[in-house]
Amino acid sequence: AFGSEVTRLPHREGWRVIAFVPASIVPGGKPFREGDLLRISFSRYDADGNGRNPILSSTSPHEAASYHRRHEWLAARLGAAR
Repeated sequence: AFGSEVTRLPHREGWRVIAFVPASIVPGGKPFREGDLLRISFSRYDADGNGRNPILSSTSPHEAASYHRRHEWLAARLGAAR
Protein backbone atom coordinates (compact mmCIF):
# COMPACT_ATOMS: atom_id res chain seq x y z
CA ALA A 1 0.00 0.00 0.00
CA PHE A 2 1.03 3.58 -0.57
CA GLY A 3 1.90 5.67 2.42
CA SER A 4 3.46 9.01 3.15
CA GLU A 5 4.63 11.27 5.93
CA VAL A 6 4.67 15.02 5.33
CA THR A 7 6.40 17.37 7.76
CA ARG A 8 6.54 21.16 7.60
CA LEU A 9 10.07 22.18 8.51
CA PRO A 10 10.17 24.40 11.61
CA HIS A 11 11.77 27.84 11.30
CA ARG A 12 12.29 27.37 7.54
CA GLU A 13 10.22 27.61 4.42
CA GLY A 14 9.59 24.18 2.99
CA TRP A 15 8.49 20.70 3.84
CA ARG A 16 9.85 17.17 3.87
CA VAL A 17 8.12 14.12 2.39
CA ILE A 18 8.83 10.47 3.11
CA ALA A 19 6.90 8.29 0.65
CA PHE A 20 6.31 4.55 0.74
CA VAL A 21 5.67 3.07 -2.72
CA PRO A 22 5.10 -0.65 -3.30
CA ALA A 23 7.59 -2.26 -5.70
CA SER A 24 4.64 -4.04 -7.35
CA ILE A 25 3.77 -0.85 -9.28
CA VAL A 26 7.14 -0.81 -11.04
CA PRO A 27 6.90 -2.07 -14.64
CA GLY A 28 8.44 -5.52 -14.83
CA GLY A 29 8.16 -5.97 -11.07
CA LYS A 30 11.81 -5.05 -10.47
CA PRO A 31 12.11 -3.95 -6.82
CA PHE A 32 13.56 -0.61 -5.82
CA ARG A 33 17.06 -0.66 -4.39
CA GLU A 34 18.90 1.74 -2.17
CA GLY A 35 20.79 4.17 -4.38
CA ASP A 36 18.37 3.95 -7.35
CA LEU A 37 17.73 7.29 -9.05
CA LEU A 38 14.09 8.21 -9.75
CA ARG A 39 12.45 11.30 -11.21
CA ILE A 40 9.68 12.40 -8.86
CA SER A 41 7.47 15.32 -7.96
CA PHE A 42 5.17 15.94 -5.01
CA SER A 43 2.51 18.47 -5.98
CA ARG A 44 -0.87 19.84 -4.99
CA TYR A 45 -3.29 22.48 -6.23
CA ASP A 46 -4.92 25.08 -4.02
CA ALA A 47 -7.84 27.11 -5.41
CA ASP A 48 -10.35 29.64 -4.19
CA GLY A 49 -13.85 28.60 -3.09
CA ASN A 50 -15.10 28.69 -6.70
CA GLY A 51 -12.36 26.39 -7.98
CA ARG A 52 -10.71 29.21 -9.90
CA ASN A 53 -7.25 30.71 -9.73
CA PRO A 54 -5.41 27.48 -8.89
CA ILE A 55 -2.01 27.76 -7.25
CA LEU A 56 0.39 24.87 -7.82
CA SER A 57 2.66 23.95 -4.92
CA SER A 58 5.34 21.50 -5.97
CA THR A 59 8.79 20.16 -5.27
CA SER A 60 9.51 20.62 -8.99
CA PRO A 61 10.18 23.91 -10.81
CA HIS A 62 7.17 23.74 -13.16
CA GLU A 63 7.02 26.49 -15.78
CA ALA A 64 3.24 26.01 -16.08
CA ALA A 65 0.55 24.99 -13.57
CA SER A 66 0.60 21.31 -14.51
CA TYR A 67 2.18 18.59 -12.41
CA HIS A 68 2.08 16.19 -15.39
CA ARG A 69 5.15 17.89 -16.93
CA ARG A 70 7.44 14.95 -16.15
CA HIS A 71 10.45 16.49 -17.89
CA GLU A 72 10.49 19.08 -15.04
CA TRP A 73 10.41 16.54 -12.20
CA LEU A 74 13.49 16.37 -9.97
CA ALA A 75 15.88 13.48 -9.51
CA ALA A 76 15.89 11.74 -6.14
CA ARG A 77 18.22 9.00 -4.94
CA LEU A 78 16.54 6.34 -2.81
CA GLY A 79 17.76 5.90 0.74
CA ALA A 80 17.52 2.95 3.05
CA ALA A 81 14.08 1.88 4.25
CA ARG A 82 13.22 3.00 7.76
